[in-house]
Parts: sequence; C-alpha cells; structure tokens
Amino acid sequence: MPGDLILVEAGTILPADCRWLEAANLKVQEAALTGEAEAIEKHAGAIAAEGLPLGDRRNMGYMGTIVTYGRGLGLVVATGMQTELGKIATLLDSVADSQTPLQRRLDQLGKTLALVAVAISAVIMGLGLLRGEELRLMIMSAISVAVAAVPEGLPAVLTITLAFGSQRMLKRHALVRKLTGIETLGSISVICSDKTGTLTQNLMRVTHVAVPGYDLPLTEVGQQPGVRLLLTAAALCNDGHYNGTEAVGDPTETALLVAAHQFGLEKQTLEQQMPRLDEFPFDSERKRMSTRHAVPADFPVAGPVLFCKGSVDGLLAETTRCWQEGTLVSLTSADREAILAANNRLAQEGLRVLGVACRPEAADTQEHELVWLGLVGMMDPPRPEVAEAVKQCQAAGIRAVMITGDHPLTARRIAQDLGIATNDRVVTGQELETMPAAELQQVVEQVSVFARVSPEHKLRIVEAFQAQGRVIAMTGDGVNDAPALKKANIGVAMGITGTDVSKEAADMVLQDDNFATIVAAVEEGRIIYD
Repeated sequence: MPGDLILVEAGTILPADCRWLEAANLKVQEAALTGEAEAIEKHAGAIAAEGLPLGDRRNMGYMGTIVTYGRGLGLVVATGMQTELGKIATLLDSVADSQTPLQRRLDQLGKTLALVAVAISAVIMGLGLLRGEELRLMIMSAISVAVAAVPEGLPAVLTITLAFGSQRMLKRHALVRKLTGIETLGSISVICSDKTGTLTQNLMRVTHVAVPGYDLPLTEVGQQPGVRLLLTAAALCNDGHYNGTEAVGDPTETALLVAAHQFGLEKQTLEQQMPRLDEFPFDSERKRMSTRHAVPADFPVAGPVLFCKGSVDGLLAETTRCWQEGTLVSLTSADREAILAANNRLAQEGLRVLGVACRPEAADTQEHELVWLGLVGMMDPPRPEVAEAVKQCQAAGIRAVMITGDHPLTARRIAQDLGIATNDRVVTGQELETMPAAELQQVVEQVSVFARVSPEHKLRIVEAFQAQGRVIAMTGDGVNDAPALKKANIGVAMGITGTDVSKEAADMVLQDDNFATIVAAVEEGRIIYD
C-alpha cells in the first residue's frame, strides 16, 4: 500500500513504485520499462527538475524492475494500476484493433461485388419482365446471378496462400502469430525500431581506449604495453566473471573482462599471479572502486599495487603522475586537459567512459597520489548485419526510424553508424510531451531518432505516421513497447529478449531478435502481396 516501506537487495523484483529513502550502491535494471541497456544507479536525493523521463528519475524505483546491485529502502508511492507498469496496461487496453490493408481491401471488394451483383440482378429481372417472362422465374434467376457473383472460394484461397507464406517466413526466423499480418508486411513504408537488442547486441563492449600517447579504437591499438597494463588493472579491479564464452556480473565490468580476454589477459590467471589483498568497494559518492594486489617482481609497477577504476573527473582529482611509454612521469596541466578532452569527446559520442589508475607500493587502500593509466569507452555495439539491412530497406523505399528509451547521445551515435540518421537531430520525450499532434506529424517527416521516450510517446509517434497514411511496422521487446506494438499496422516482438507482454501484443515474433530478419520478412510479404 502507498506509505509502506520496502527493503530491497540484489535480486529483488520491486513490488510497487517507490521513492528511495536510502540507497547503498543501489543499481536497478529497468530495461523492460525504459529501454536502457545498463542497470541504473539510484540515489535518495531530491531532484529539482520537472518532467524527467523514467530513465532519468534516479530517486525512484518502479514495479517489475530488478535490483542488480546494492541495497535500498523505499517508500511505496503507487501500487497496481497506478504504477508505471499499470499505466502501460491501461494504454494497452485503450488501443483498439485495426484492420490490416488486406482486410480493408477485401471489405471494399465485398461491398463492390455486392453492389454490382444487385445491379446486374435488377437489370436481368427488369429485362425479363419486359419480355413477358414469369415474375417468379425472374426473381429466381436474379437471385441465382447474385449468388453466383459471390466468390465463395476466395477466403479459402487467401488462407492457404497466407499459410504457405507463414511457413516460408518461419524458415527465415520470423514467426507469424496472425496470418493477416503477412500481407501487411508487404505494404509497410516505415519500420519503427527499438534500439537495445534489435539494432544492437544488448552487450556492453569496450570500443575505445586512450592511454598517454595513444587514443584509438580498441581494434586498432595492437599489443601496446600501456594498453595491456590498463586492461590488466581493469580486469583485476573487477567483480565480474568471464570464461571466454559466458559473462556473469555487471555489464560494465564484464565488458572490461571481454576486452582483457581479447588481449590474452584472463582474470582467473591474473588473480593467481596477483592475488587480491584488500578492496575498497564502489559507492555513489566516490564513484570508483579500488582493489589492492600483490604483484610479481617483474611487474611494471612496484607492489603491492592499488588498482582503481571509476569516473574520470574523480580519479583525476587524486592523480599526480601518469604511466607513459613504460615510465612514471608527472601529470602536467596539459595532460589533464587532454584526458578531459578525450573524456568529453567519447561521452558526446554516446560512450560510457571509465578512468583507470593505480598506486604503486600501496600499504593501504587510500586513493591518493595515483598514477593515471588511461580511460576506456564502451557501448552496446550495433549488430554487424543491421547496416546492410537498413540499406536494403532504403533501397526498397522503406524508411527506418529509431525509437528508444536510451540516452539521446547514445541513440544518435548508433543511428548514424547504421545509416538510419543523416543529421544530428534527436527528439526527446520531454519535447514530445508538449508537442501538438499537427507539429509532431511534421517532425516525424524530418527526424529519424527519438530518445528517452515513454510508452505514451511511442504510441503518439506511431499515430503520427498513420495519420499521414503510412503503413507502420513497430519492433520492441519490453513491456513499455506493448501499446505501440498493438497500435502499429504490424507489431514485431523479439523472441529471445522479448517479454511475454510484448509478444502477446505483436503480430510477428523474431526468433533471432535481429533487425535483418524483418527485412527478410518484408521481402516475403511483398511476394505474397503480389
């Protein structure tokens, strides 16, 4: 009930919407509601800004989301249908089922045939009576002509055709839940796609490193000693686990372990060589984590060594030297400006940036007089096959639009990499909140990226396209996508990461969660349409 207190820890599924009163290293996975790939760090402080989207309300927790780290105490503010999850259920109920293009054409065909049949029957009856035929005979003749004009076999032919089409689509990993949706695929002119898991891999990965003297994408760095030291520190100052195929733990930490693995650095082996002696866990005030390790005699830095990772600004404030070309040198003001510039540049590109540092000969876990090792930029990378699929869509006259609950900078970067966006324009949920319907119809013609949107906003975007006579395919995997999936001409849910709610609202389910599969399904839909 509102006013109750709930105590949560890692693994807890929130039973209601709540306002956090206490938050100790609290992180909550809200992907089903917001589309944010990472768990959101929460705090108990007040937020002065108004009209924030769900993903930016850091002092709130929502029913159905999962606590992944830390613990917290929350004051219940809403339950049942008053929660954000309940509001989505209300939206879902308010969306009425609409006819597909095929159903509309068949309906029009039936009406046309009926009118023509009645007209011809009337003409035949009239001509017969003029020739002196018997009234009873002419009535029977007119009725016979009217009945003969009805194509009784058409529904059976259509059903068989659509059934064969659904079999072909299934071979291409597209499971059709409603036969009428097959033909709709052949008519679509806009694909509105969620980002996380559909256009991207739904896996955080390190894509960029910047160490003193080098600032390159990870794939172009090579076996540079400074990068190896950076990734060694990141793998040891880490509570995640990675065995070469499966990652367990916080997405940010597992991304660092995967990057280290690419350089032949395995955490288990490193921990045997450099066992952990002590640790200073992450907290939201320091915004960093530290671990102290014994190191072998041939290690580049004298031990024991304290390894730290966290926010770039926070680490730089405690840093006095840097590791450059195999030696320790003083960190100059020019070095600091270069590090901050790299941090800002990567952040503006939508990457999550972490700094890494160490302290040689550390007798304790005090985080001062640190040595700067470098920074890493990570993101949920695009699926490699999606860029080509987007090109195929555009060549076929179909426009691709990204609608996501993720951060605008991240959304813009991914959209530009995939060719969905050709400019820097991104419309956020806050802008949509006050935008009139007429203006929104103009905006959707010019903008291909919508970020930080709520379920209501997704619904409005779909309606704006439909008001222009467009046939819309909407993809999604979360509970927050369900209303828009149901409203679209054809809703496409993800089979692997999709929630049961999204699958129930959709007309088609992608068994491989791949945007390219939608393009293949559209190709089949157009064949059936022809």
